Amino acid sequence: MKIYFGSIRFKLLRAFLSIVFITVVMAGWAAWLLNQSKQMSQLKDRMDLVQLYTMQVIKVDKDFFVQETINEDFYEQGESKLLEEHQRLIGNLKFEMTALLEEDALDNSLLSEVQSLERELVTYDSLYLTMLQSLKERGFMKMGLEGDMRAAAHRLENEFDHALPMSDLLMLRRHEKDYLLRRQEVYADKFTKLYRQLSQRLKEEGVDAEVRTTLDVYFAAFLGLKDKVELLGLEDQSGLKGMLNDQSDRLESVIWQLSSLASIQQKATFKTLQVNLLVMVVLSIIGGIYISFRQARSLGKPITQLTRKINHVIREDFGVPVSRGLPANTLEVEDLENSFVKMVKRIQEQLSDIEVAKQELEKQNGRLEHTASELRESNTVKDKFFSIIAHDLKGPIATLSSFLDLLVKFNEKLSREETTQMAREIQGSVNNLSELLENLLEWSRSQMGALEFQPVDLNLKLLMRKNIELHSVRARAKGITVKLEAEDDLLARGDHNMVDFVIRNLLGNALKFTRPGGQVVLRGQVREEMMEIQVEDNGVGIPEAVQSRLFKPEENVTRRGTGNEKGTGLGLLLCKEFVERNEGHIWLESKPEFGTTFYFTLQPAQELVPQHS
Repeated sequence: MKIYFGSIRFKLLRAFLSIVFITVVMAGWAAWLLNQSKQMSQLKDRMDLVQLYTMQVIKVDKDFFVQETINEDFYEQGESKLLEEHQRLIGNLKFEMTALLEEDALDNSLLSEVQSLERELVTYDSLYLTMLQSLKERGFMKMGLEGDMRAAAHRLENEFDHALPMSDLLMLRRHEKDYLLRRQEVYADKFTKLYRQLSQRLKEEGVDAEVRTTLDVYFAAFLGLKDKVELLGLEDQSGLKGMLNDQSDRLESVIWQLSSLASIQQKATFKTLQVNLLVMVVLSIIGGIYISFRQARSLGKPITQLTRKINHVIREDFGVPVSRGLPANTLEVEDLENSFVKMVKRIQEQLSDIEVAKQELEKQNGRLEHTASELRESNTVKDKFFSIIAHDLKGPIATLSSFLDLLVKFNEKLSREETTQMAREIQGSVNNLSELLENLLEWSRSQMGALEFQPVDLNLKLLMRKNIELHSVRARAKGITVKLEAEDDLLARGDHNMVDFVIRNLLGNALKFTRPGGQVVLRGQVREEMMEIQVEDNGVGIPEAVQSRLFKPEENVTRRGTGNEKGTGLGLLLCKEFVERNEGHIWLESKPEFGTTFYFTLQPAQELVPQHS
């Protein structure tokens, strides 16, 4: 009987031989696992001994720091039974660790844990010895730094009480004891502060150098003791004591983890031995099933995957990328997949071209609608402003013409007082007309884009002072006090002409709507990394219904001032536009009959501006 490679017979024979091979391998593996389980038991016993020694070392060390740190004999002799017990246990641990590393059952994972335990043990012993040395240096009662500090303090109390006020010395001792009892830094600071005061006073009074030296020794011993106390951290479980506790926790964690890992591996060995036979039986049964299933799956899987891919592309409206990825076990399946990929990519290209054209048309329609809306709004606002401006220009010119006509006709008949009164009226009309024309000019330039934005560093206090002087005649005429509250170095970044216009316009409005005898305050300050300017008055205020309309171009808000001054509403619109062009913000707060405060912000200056610039 011939057996051809690639035939079903050959594949079945190959599967049978594979099962036999697996059975032999599994039997050998079971024998090996049995031997490993014995070695693992020995390893586990040694680990338990290491764990016992570790727990004993930690307990002995805790007893040492509880009992021997307040034992004068330890500091005088440097020896302790608990210290000897620690050294004995550490020696036993090192011996057991060396033996543990030589065990044959120690695999890579356990070896890593044992080495980690060895490192943690070395670190723990190093921390313990460091803490022991620091403890001896700190001392107790008459020994170490504490002994030096007490000796110096007693000498100050007994030998130099005539040179030092007893109340100060007692206070020093109180701060010292408070710190040693409570471990709070505030008492150490109080001790240091009082020491420096006493040292300076003794030096100024020319007290004997030996007294000052003893005081310095006392202070130096206190600082050294303080450093050792903080380093040791015996009471509050910080410092070396806290590190030693943490290290002991890590030791316990590593030894428990090592013991758990050994137990898990031991149990896994027995369990593997038990299931080995079952695995061999199951593998023999599923061998034949697997071969048939694999042949059927190798033919049906590519077709199934291609069908799913086609359905997915259709559900997503050809919006997902496609590529070749099916197993090419037959030429027919490979050709079918290539044709499908080419067709989908062609459809996607056509859909993409259609979508791009659609988006471009939508963008053009949006731009046209936006432009048309802006033109309609702009024409509406301009028509309204031209109507208002024509009316506002007509009033002052008509008044000026009437007064001039009276002067021409009745010049000789008018008294000096009447002539002066008419001149004042003419001056008021001219001022209103000038202000209107200036606002109109700035507005027209801004609408035509003729205003160039040229930011520079500005000294806001100088700019506010200049505008106060500019309006001084107007303020004196109404008896209004104008105050300036700003630092000399209040520096901002902005266009000089625009910022100057905003300050001038807001100050003019404040004077316009403040009653005679009132007050206007200009303030400048830094708030949230921005320069903030305030113009505050105690005038008539602004009704709440009017406030929301002040900065809207489509709303024309005009009111007469307390001296019957006329406005156009252009000024505040320009202020808003100029402030926003300078990357700032403008707003107001007002209460009728109590006054109004306008605020606006500017960017901080990039460099210092001299006060005389």
